[in-house]
Amino acid sequence: MQMALIQFIPRPPDRLQRLRTNETYSLRLDRSEGEITIDKDFFGHTQLYPTTGQIVADIVAVCGLNGHPYGSWAAKANHDGNKRMWLRHFLPNSLPQCRTMVYGYNSNLQHQSRHSIQDYVDTFLEELEKTRNTKERERPIILIGHSFGGIVIAHGQLGGCSLISNIKGIVFFGTPHRGLVVDDLLAMIGDQSSRVKMVQDLSPDSPVLYATLEKFIKICKQKRWGIVSFREREQTRKLVQDKHGVWARTGDYYTAVESESLILNLPSSIEETLPAEGDHSTMVKFEHEHHATFTSLIRKLRELIFKEGHSRRLRSTPVSGSDSEVKRRIGKRTKTDS
Repeated sequence: MQMALIQFIPRPPDRLQRLRTNETYSLRLDRSEGEITIDKDFFGHTQLYPTTGQIVADIVAVCGLNGHPYGSWAAKANHDGNKRMWLRHFLPNSLPQCRTMVYGYNSNLQHQSRHSIQDYVDTFLEELEKTRNTKERERPIILIGHSFGGIVIAHGQLGGCSLISNIKGIVFFGTPHRGLVVDDLLAMIGDQSSRVKMVQDLSPDSPVLYATLEKFIKICKQKRWGIVSFREREQTRKLVQDKHGVWARTGDYYTAVESESLILNLPSSIEETLPAEGDHSTMVKFEHEHHATFTSLIRKLRELIFKEGHSRRLRSTPVSGSDSEVKRRIGKRTKTDS
């Protein structure tokens, strides 16, 4: 089975825009027994660009709640309607020898699904095992988590999973290890939502978060992973419902994740804390390769990947192929997305 990424400018056709969560659109190939299956969910792991030479590390990025595995990392469209997504468009020039992937899961809070934090953690680890199921198991890995994505990553290291020994480092963007303000999220989903308990478990002083945090900190000290914690420099607007019933971040400004929540307080030889331009959402959306946060991130990724004697020579390589915000999978007619 082959996979490709495609981008429609300025927007996808109506029939694709109307795709709902877990829905796909299939096209029969002429003079062939195969078909093209299109989805926009990016569930599971999706590699974003072809590697150059021997792969030196895997990079896996996990978005937050109510995010999109691809769109959460993409800057606003420019005047041509083109979006730049740094993991897809910028990293190939800086880290061409890394296999870079996004991890997708059903993070839509308004979707009536029953998920606990542990459910998300278990699924993430299972999908990672599928992706690194042969010689990839021994390959170094860097994990990048934004907000709740960082919680999934941190909690995933507590069960003795096989990838622990190969982790080179973890990068957290605005991860609320000790909780975040959730009153607007609870107002949006309503008292009857199946998601209420999970959102409440993300509030400050949550016993679920604190019980896991202490264990994670202990593991970080034992393994001496490199930890980079980015904190947002701008405040975020709260979610507010307009007269049409649409929820948007147009409310009062507040600090989504306080520094006391996102900093792990590990020794400086293990954890480095850096500022990130933007609010809780835009802190992971870089418009260009000279963005201050992106250049700091690249510096830290290089340190994490090559800190144990690997060659530091990296060469730039042009990126070919089509950009994408829609994932296209090509297989035999009898097969479906997997």
